[in-house]
Amino acid sequence: MLLVCSAFDKELIGLNLSIDHDRALLGIGFLEAAINLETIVNKKKYQKIIFIGTAGSYSKNYSIGDSVSVSETRLLLRKDAHIPKPYPIYKLELIDNLKSAICFSSLDISLNQSLCHANDFVENMELYGVAKIADKYQISCSAILGITNYANANAHQDWLSNNEKVSIQTCHIANNFIK
Repeated sequence: MLLVCSAFDKELIGLNLSIDHDRALLGIGFLEAAINLETIVNKKKYQKIIFIGTAGSYSKNYSIGDSVSVSETRLLLRKDAHIPKPYPIYKLELIDNLKSAICFSSLDISLNQSLCHANDFVENMELYGVAKIADKYQISCSAILGITNYANANAHQDWLSNNEKVSIQTCHIANNFIK
């Protein structure tokens, strides 16, 4: 059984799922996504999770509207903070024929343009929580993210302007991979 999930309904506009697949809306942020996904996977056994969402890019290597497959996800940790324990990096299954990216998650959206030198990094607030639960329950996990903005002072406004169009494009691409 396949579970296709996202943070909220607008990120799944245009997604065509067969009757054999489930869909779930997990909420905003990696904590809410993890809690809600754990509730779902405790009720039903899944072989695979595909997360579909949007992301900000730290690099001009990705254009607004690009869709990427995530190879791994990590927490974005602030350099000026004490980290009491190391947080794991979660590997995801890549989807063929898409650019790959490493995804950072945090509790907030980066407005820091100085991050924009990192080549293959994107930011999504939910994916780390999804990957953590998939790993805990040994469920295969992939992610397709559409690039809506760059990490800069205009990140939120650009996300608002691009979210619906990019979500539709990303779901159209995802339809080709969800069987």
